[in-house]
Amino acid sequence: MNGKKDVLQANVTITDGALKDAKIIFKTLKEGKEIEAKENKVSSTQRLYELELKGVYNYAEEEIIAVAMPTDSIGKQQIISSFNLVHIKNEKPKVYLVPLDKASKERLEKIEENIKKSYKVVGVDFEIVKEDVLDITDLGIGNTIASGDPKLMSTYGSDQVKINNYYLNKRSKELRYVVFVTEKSSSTGQAGYMRLNGQFGYVFGKAPLKTAAHELGHGVFKLEHPTSTSDKLLMGYGTGEFLSHLDWKQI
Repeated sequence: MNGKKDVLQANVTITDGALKDAKIIFKTLKEGKEIEAKENKVSSTQRLYELELKGVYNYAEEEIIAVAMPTDSIGKQQIISSFNLVHIKNEKPKVYLVPLDKASKERLEKIEENIKKSYKVVGVDFEIVKEDVLDITDLGIGNTIASGDPKLMSTYGSDQVKINNYYLNKRSKELRYVVFVTEKSSSTGQAGYMRLNGQFGYVFGKAPLKTAAHELGHGVFKLEHPTSTSDKLLMGYGTGEFLSHLDWKQI
């Protein structure tokens, strides 16, 4: 983040005997600016470094290289490793978790923890408000909620429109993001739903714990489902909770 500092721990294993006494420095590839690093030599082949990184303008990317310096004046410097440093901006979107029944209210604590854990790695710290049960009995909705098309993700279903408007009429219309948690099922069979760049999200039935975080990816950051079938990704259909490189860049 611009103007802030962070510390990165680097573990270096030296496999080339000719480099066991070499000094290792870290610097930016483009500008050649050296990065302050504290060294802890664990053994002749193992070293630990603490790099003090200083934030520049938000979302900048820099390639950092680790360079082995020769012990004699005529030796050549060797690049032994590198990594990309991304300067992210700290974001704090506000989200209201709204249970539609007593059983769903008991799930809110774990859902909140999962949302924060899922996005902490990209500098996003959601401000989450857990509300009391919203009674929608008067809306005449049965055990299934008519939901939007999960492939298009551009509209809300008829029952969802009723719930969204009912909530807004009872609460401040200035609230940005709302996730309804319910024991009811979806008409499309989905575990959750939130249209791309939408304000309202849904977690249905016995959905996986990651569902709320997944749906907020659609609504808050306009993240789409991945083209790969990997079950390790947060935005995939499996139980995974990792954000892909494309998701990082989108956020």
